[in-house]
Amino acid sequence: MKIPAVMLCACLFAMPGYAQSADEKHALVDSLLELTGQSVPTIASQFSRLFNDSLTRQLRASYPNLPAAANSVVKEEVDAVIYSRLIASDAYANAMREIYTEALTGPQLRELLTFYRSDLGKTLLRVTPAINARSSQLGREYGERLSAEIRRRVSQRLEKEELL
Repeated sequence: MKIPAVMLCACLFAMPGYAQSADEKHALVDSLLELTGQSVPTIASQFSRLFNDSLTRQLRASYPNLPAAANSVVKEEVDAVIYSRLIASDAYANAMREIYTEALTGPQLRELLTFYRSDLGKTLLRVTPAINARSSQLGREYGERLSAEIRRRVSQRLEKEELL
């Protein structure tokens, strides 16, 4: 008797080896995120600083006489939300694991980890923030220069074709 392909696939996916493979991929993703500075604690800390700074600035702008104790309240509440939504619930980590495991295979994740642990990988991790900052600045500068030229040319053309 032949086993239908659907049943065979269902049996294979239900086997413990499959679950271990997913767990292994998740562990690989967690290691990769740690090496690249994208671990949940790192991201949570960054989110906390950003929200804390932004909310504090907004409150200070709206309430210039706000007592200094308000800063502590803001920090405590921001940290509580970040902790419960990003760390305690594991939702963010699970979402990141899903993104990576959909995009990369186990062997690819292992290869990336090997690379990032190499001298060249460590160098890349060290210099990437500076490269990103400089390239973002370059993009802003080009955007400003191109924007002025584009606006000028569009205005001239619209006037020439009497569309304005």
